[in-house]
Amino acid sequence: MIPLDEIDRTILRILLANGKTSQADIAEKVGIKAPSVFERIKKLQERGIITGYSACVDADKLGKNLTAFISVTLEGGARYADESSIIESIRAENSIEECHIVAGEESFIIKARVSTPLELQELTTRLRRMEGVANTRTTVALTTPIDRPLSID
Repeated sequence: MIPLDEIDRTILRILLANGKTSQADIAEKVGIKAPSVFERIKKLQERGIITGYSACVDADKLGKNLTAFISVTLEGGARYADESSIIESIRAENSIEECHIVAGEESFIIKARVSTPLELQELTTRLRRMEGVANTRTTVALTTPIDRPLSID
């Protein structure tokens, strides 16, 4: 864990809430001058704490209104399959937002967003056909009552 002072934590909270907040506005909120905010943000980036900036997009408005969590079990367990090859194949699937290597029966848990049940079926079929994949189990999200950025506290 990289230690942060309260000013750095506050800057991170502000940027997590709105990545487009100006350095002048951040400076006003934390009580330091804008050049100091610039330097602190630069150091947070150099230390790998801030890894990038992105826009939050409403997937429903883009027609990606079906969110699914897909558990993937490998043949013979992770040590017998070519995990890196499977991960590269998963990475090539544009509808997959996240892929986590997990402990337990499954080797991966994937978060995917698709437009239709048929599109989800086609994705899971492609996943099951990957060499080294034994099976998949899919859970469809009905709603997402909590979706928030990382907590700094």
